[in-house]
Amino acid sequence: MHYDCFQQWPHREEYVAEYNRTMGQMISGDGSQHTMQADGTITTRSVVGRT
Repeated sequence: MHYDCFQQWPHREEYVAEYNRTMGQMISGDGSQHTMQADGTITTRSVVGRT
């Protein structure tokens, strides 16, 4: 989806919350975790060695 369209989408907040509830809890094989910000951008952080 285009960035501008996503910003105007009436279900954006619910989508971001659901993404983070499901995908944001997963840790990839390389030890990274992906979370979606309110504007729809996805950030990646390393969680290797964290408990």
